[in-house]
Amino acid sequence: DEAMQAGAEKARNLLRTEIEWLRRMPKARTHKSKYRIKTVGELSDKAHVQKPNSSINIRMEASRLGSKVLNMKNISKCYGDKRVLSSFSYVFAPYEKVGIVGNNGTGKTTLLNIINSKILPDTGTVTLGDTVKLAYYTQDGLRFDDSERPIDVVSKIAEVVKLSDGNSVSASAFLQMFRFQPPQQYDLISKLSGGEKQRLYLCTVLMQQPNFLILDEPTNDLDIITLQVLEDYLVNFKGCVLIVSHDRFFLDKIVDHVFVFSSNGAIKDFPGNYSQYRYSKEFAESPKPLKQPVSIPEKKQISAPAKSGLTYKERLEIQQIEMDLKSLETQKQELNNKISDSSVNQIELFASSKQLGEVIIRISELELRWLELSAKADM
Repeated sequence: DEAMQAGAEKARNLLRTEIEWLRRMPKARTHKSKYRIKTVGELSDKAHVQKPNSSINIRMEASRLGSKVLNMKNISKCYGDKRVLSSFSYVFAPYEKVGIVGNNGTGKTTLLNIINSKILPDTGTVTLGDTVKLAYYTQDGLRFDDSERPIDVVSKIAEVVKLSDGNSVSASAFLQMFRFQPPQQYDLISKLSGGEKQRLYLCTVLMQQPNFLILDEPTNDLDIITLQVLEDYLVNFKGCVLIVSHDRFFLDKIVDHVFVFSSNGAIKDFPGNYSQYRYSKEFAESPKPLKQPVSIPEKKQISAPAKSGLTYKERLEIQQIEMDLKSLETQKQELNNKISDSSVNQIELFASSKQLGEVIIRISELELRWLELSAKADM
């Protein structure tokens, strides 16, 4: 049911937005905040509705990959006065899977185009191993002759596709793996929808049987079923992968580490997945008022609230807040670790995400109250 899948895809996009909102540590203590936490749970149910037997596994044989893969040395690139890459060096190991993250305009696609020899760097060298067979799925790579048919397009690349189990399938059978049934294979490409053309484009990229796959924002235009097929393919892919994406769910399933692009042309190699990078970035940027030890007044001082501006009850409250915050911070770290664990299934992931949102809001509420009481104590 296409309507069901469209609804699931819409829910998935909304779910990402809601979870991102919860993780920004909102300061407002409102009914709307708690309503949005509830919404996350409801959306997760809708986002994972699937048509029975809709999941298709693709196990293709990649071309043999030798020990020398890709060596980039002192790569730099400027556009006018803007430096987008600054002396970047990296040696790829076989079977390495790397995510690329960063704001628009920071040089992500530029690096991919340099690797793929579409553009030349201003300085530096790129050396590919002799066994490397690159394939590139790019946002602007969709170019078909509308007067052709899908079967014509794939047959030009290969009449037969070899699978990882040693068997081979025809070009027509491979198209069926991407949900192009025989009648549609012989229709004109002009009759395909935009999403179907993207699916056909992905099919043409993968059937080249690369051992180094470059993907530039693959999650933007592919439907949810095709994304599931692609995720499964990449997890089992016997080759190198380089992916530009802002989709945490997609990257966390696949990559070993991420290249983080900054506005000054520098690239940082972060040793973890996208979620771990985001959490470390948020932790580094978030205010930490509780890191400074708060002196606990002696008992005889508590009986003299006028000296500090706090009542006896408020002094007890601030001590309780400090104990609660310590417990909540531990709980938050445990939930972060669980969400970052690639072995956690999606039901547990969304349950933990919902709980994390509640913990973050509670921490925010207590921090506000702590600051309020601290300010009063200094009066």
